[in-house]
Amino acid sequence: MGADFVLHRTCRPKLEAGRGDFHDGNFRLLGMLKARNRARTISAMVHREGKNPVTATVRVVVLGPDGPEERDVTVASMMADAAPLESLGRDCAGCDACVFQATFGCFGYVNYPLTASLERWVVDRIQAADTLGGDLLLRAIRDFGYDGRAMADWRRRPELCESSNPLEAVVVLDLPLLLDA
Repeated sequence: MGADFVLHRTCRPKLEAGRGDFHDGNFRLLGMLKARNRARTISAMVHREGKNPVTATVRVVVLGPDGPEERDVTVASMMADAAPLESLGRDCAGCDACVFQATFGCFGYVNYPLTASLERWVVDRIQAADTLGGDLLLRAIRDFGYDGRAMADWRRRPELCESSNPLEAVVVLDLPLLLDA
């Protein structure tokens, strides 16, 4: 189990995949990337069993809007779903958001449970409030009303978080104190 993420960058692959809507393009590209990864993994497994990967049918469980859904799919259909990646990925070379792999490196995946060391790594990267990163963090907390409740719910589920103890960080605005004379 894990969480997908994407580094935001409006680009031709996202716009083209989303028919002009880069948000929709993110979801469509993510679906194609997952289809390709599943096809490669299942193809290798089926091949090791001495079966023909092209004709093999497998049942996959995906998380849909109403919870887990089971679907029977073929490796060939998954590869067909992923086929547009070939042409769309050509624009990834040189993109500064392409950091996790050679193409579509703006997409990534974090496995659950979140480890305590991953949480520490993230918290150690929180920037001071007078930096761009710190300012964006504080704005997100304010704008989206983050208060920690959602994460507290996660901490009660060991399959999501390794540690039941939250980490804390203080983001301080480092400005000189002005005194009235």
